[in-house]
Amino acid sequence: DMSFEPRLAEKWERIDALTMRFYLRKGVKFHSGNPFTAKDVQFTFNRFYESPDFKGLFEPFDGCPIVDDYTVDINTKKP
Repeated sequence: DMSFEPRLAEKWERIDALTMRFYLRKGVKFHSGNPFTAKDVQFTFNRFYESPDFKGLFEPFDGCPIVDDYTVDINTKKP
C-alpha cells in the first residue's frame, strides 16, 4: 500500500512546521550489544551534516536535538 513501516522508530509526529519527533524503538542493539539511542541518531545526523560528501543533502535540516534517551527531533530550516 506504499505506506511507511516503522522500524527503528516506533512512531513519529509533526510537532510544528519545522519539527518532526521520532520515538525510537527500545531494545534495539548494535552488533556490539550496545543499545540504540537518541545519541546515536544525533551522532549520525551530525556526521552526515558535516560530511563533504553528504552535507549538501542535509542543507535543508537545522539540527537534531535529543528530547530523551529514546526520542529525537529533526528540525528543518523551512516547512
